[in-house]
Amino acid sequence: MKPTRQGGILCRYLSGLSEHVFQTCLGIADPSLADYISDLLLRFTRVDQHQRSQSGGRASLQTLEELLTEARQWEGQQRQRMHRQIGDVALFWVGVFPESLRRGRHQQELDHYRDCGKHAYLAASTIHSDDIPGELLARLGNDFDTCASGIHQIRSHWKTGSAGQQR
Repeated sequence: MKPTRQGGILCRYLSGLSEHVFQTCLGIADPSLADYISDLLLRFTRVDQHQRSQSGGRASLQTLEELLTEARQWEGQQRQRMHRQIGDVALFWVGVFPESLRRGRHQQELDHYRDCGKHAYLAASTIHSDDIPGELLARLGNDFDTCASGIHQIRSHWKTGSAGQQR
């Protein structure tokens, strides 16, 4: 996956917010991680990205279990992309909307998303790809909870408009 950076206002906003949260708030000075997070958030803001699956244009799948089932059907880079997609979906939901995973009859859903995301990124990190370095995917898997916390802080900043202001 090559970054989707196109220099638009939303891209710059999310990039700056990610850098601020990860470097200033969390003390993580890893530009590639902050770039991946801002790119993930940008991709998930695009409605057309939700209309296609990574496997070739079909309607997107609804559950992590369906994504896992589909990932098992692939080999090589396509399998890596599917595992990365599972990690991205889980990280997005745990970071941006954790309260929606705590509601209803499935109280363990938040933990399920965390576990799936961690394992998916770690699985993706073991498959060679020209798109994303395995080391970055391993970091996303190993530091999944920290990344989710960072995304949640980004959400708080965009809700209050307080990015860059001293606290």
